[in-house]
Amino acid sequence: MLRRDGVLLAREHPALARTVRRMAVDATLTAVLPGVVVATSDLSGPEVVALAVARGLPDAVITGAAAARLTFWPELRVDRVTAANARTRARGALVEVVTERIPAELVVTVQGISVACPSLTALDLGGPGIDRALMSRAASLASMGHALDRTPRRPGNRERRRMLHDSRDEPWSEAERLAHAVLRGAGVTGFRTNHPVSCGGATFYLDIAFPSQMVAIEVDGFRCTAGAASSSRTVGGRRC
Repeated sequence: MLRRDGVLLAREHPALARTVRRMAVDATLTAVLPGVVVATSDLSGPEVVALAVARGLPDAVITGAAAARLTFWPELRVDRVTAANARTRARGALVEVVTERIPAELVVTVQGISVACPSLTALDLGGPGIDRALMSRAASLASMGHALDRTPRRPGNRERRRMLHDSRDEPWSEAERLAHAVLRGAGVTGFRTNHPVSCGGATFYLDIAFPSQMVAIEVDGFRCTAGAASSSRTVGGRRC
């Protein structure tokens, strides 16, 4: 009865309406949207819910935490899948759909699902989202600024712009964001952030560096890359 992707649309199977209702009552199926159900056993993560939204509302765009999880933050916890749609509103335990039109240039396709791009998603998640997008190189300050400019009427844009300005030194964590603010507040200049230093075949990224003075400040641990690919591993007994 269910498609291979685990989603069933009632409009595609009108003869199964009674069976679907019965299976929903006994919790074998779970309704994501009116007329859109998934196997309850598939609800271990938000991906199938996002797919159900995409199937039920083909012009919907997944936003927020679910968009981050699908694009640049795979371990992020998602309590409810949010989406934007030009005509339809919906709200339930698993899904919230708002009426909003997201420009096509700010939409990417992931596993057949339309998703808000990392630049817009990072802004929606505030400081932690911006930090994670910068650290993963999923978005840049310039691309986030462009996303903000392309969506000028969205509620909350004043706070998004403030957070983007607060991120001008490209923090990779909340602790680094605070450290940058402390330095700026004290009038300290001449520092670089996420400064690369090569050592023993690995590249370490110093949280804050004053290259001319040969001074480095580590706020929340070492990070390194080996070769061309980024990695997290132990070097010299230190996690990096």
